[in-house]
Amino acid sequence: MTGRLLAELARRYDVDLARVHLVPVQGAANETWALGERWVVRIARSGHEADLAKEAAVVPVVPVVRAAGVPVPALVEHDAGARHGRPYAVVERSSGTALDDPGLSPAVRHEGHRDLGRVLRRLHEAVPSAPPAVEADPQGDPHALVDDLLLRRWVGTDDAAWLHGWFALLDPWRPADPPLVLLHGDAAPQNVLVDPTTGRVRALLDWGDASCADPAVDLAKVPPRHLPDAVAGYVGDHGSSDAELAWGARALTHHLAWALARLPTAPRPDDPSWSAPPAARLLALVRLALAPPTPLWADLLPPPPR
Repeated sequence: MTGRLLAELARRYDVDLARVHLVPVQGAANETWALGERWVVRIARSGHEADLAKEAAVVPVVPVVRAAGVPVPALVEHDAGARHGRPYAVVERSSGTALDDPGLSPAVRHEGHRDLGRVLRRLHEAVPSAPPAVEADPQGDPHALVDDLLLRRWVGTDDAAWLHGWFALLDPWRPADPPLVLLHGDAAPQNVLVDPTTGRVRALLDWGDASCADPAVDLAKVPPRHLPDAVAGYVGDHGSSDAELAWGARALTHHLAWALARLPTAPRPDDPSWSAPPAARLLALVRLALAPPTPLWADLLPPPPR
């Protein structure tokens, strides 16, 4: 079935079938094929069919997003699966290097995450409300999550008290009623292409997790060790330390809540993202706590347990 679909698309887009091939890095939601040099074909994996439909729902706001300086590849064609049984999308092919590529220098990775923060700010300001087909994603109460984990004995009494203390440290920075804006939803390094020399963002890929939520949720998709750079870029060159504290605290709240929620779940061996292993996000927060990048970030981390 996949072979017939790719052959049909190669004919339609006038691409030699020999130039249709799997891209080296695959995601959990889609099987991705290069269609020559200009396009990419993304075929939904079983259970992820709604992700491509989500991208199609975001299409109407793409011109506004691009005009604001957010590099979004154009969605050329979307089929929900009526013709070939599997939903697919043809997307404009973007150039650049994934932000998690180990070949990038530390300086380029540093600038890449700062520029990602700038790009996310432009997105959130350009589209303050999501298209109707993109659902809202309100975040739950992290203290209730800790209580639930304690009740089910995923954490002990002392650890639960320590976690409540960390959330209490972050709570003053978390708005009670944050604005709900259009989010990319998965601004993880594998979905961000950058210029390998300058680190400037060239493309923000894969909008299948787009949602309407607290803008800090997008920042929390960045691995914790790179979060200070992304927050600094989001706040801007003339931002205050209080603004960095506020956005850092909001992002850390989501990071910590997601890390705890992931603990009692099964591994996902087919998901290549950095946060897929159940303990990955929690360990990343441990690494940040052991070596905070600046005194400002040390103010957002809890004291050692007594």
